[in-house]
Amino acid sequence: MNTEATNVKIVSKPALTATLKALPLGKPKLIKNKQFKANVVRNTISRLNKKGYSFEATEDGLVDAVQVTRIK
Repeated sequence: MNTEATNVKIVSKPALTATLKALPLGKPKLIKNKQFKANVVRNTISRLNKKGYSFEATEDGLVDAVQVTRIK
């Protein structure tokens, strides 16, 4: 049995839900597809809207990004 410790790099991804909840009201924020895919952003917004939050998302005129605005 190998008792040597292995160095492991811990990678953490920012939480999209927490990021969206922290957005200021009425100010649009661009979320690049490198961070979160557009379908993940839309699904998370849908879940949060059902919980009482209000967000709008659009990809109109944008390449590789989603513009999200927190309304409520």
